[in-house]
Amino acid sequence: MKLNNKGLSLVEVLIVIIIIAIITGGVTVGLSALMSKPADECANKIATSLKSARVTTMGKQSLELQLYQQDDCIYLKEIVTKGVGAAAVTDTTVSRISEKDVVVEYKWSGGSGYTTLGATPLSIQFNRPTGGLKKNPTTNDYLSSIKISKGSRVLTIDIAYLTGQVTLTK
Repeated sequence: MKLNNKGLSLVEVLIVIIIIAIITGGVTVGLSALMSKPADECANKIATSLKSARVTTMGKQSLELQLYQQDDCIYLKEIVTKGVGAAAVTDTTVSRISEKDVVVEYKWSGGSGYTTLGATPLSIQFNRPTGGLKKNPTTNDYLSSIKISKGSRVLTIDIAYLTGQVTLTK
């Protein structure tokens, strides 16, 4: 008797295709999560800084946040002022809050669309009595939202201008 095993059966081919599809799906999900992580970290850092700035400003210090882009990375500058008048002391901290290729855009209450963050800093300040946002002195508008994206991942930080409440939407 001669056995004629010169190829694969249909069942064997289907099993190999199913295994390859499962592995490909797992790799795709893993890469997607890995690619969106910088945007998530940047959005969380901005939202946390906004909440902290609001609480700090409602206390005895004033805090100004400045977001800007430099060298294809996003930076956050915190300017804390303690005291008033001639006795005021200013402390400045700058930190990089994103990897390369993270895009940050912002929108004013009176504007129709988003503006991409550039080298000119976006200044964010809160009112001491209410905790709400201060108006932009140039346009007389309030900052309404900040959009952070990388690839297909988009996160939005909405800011209630009257109360200063910060909401991060994923």
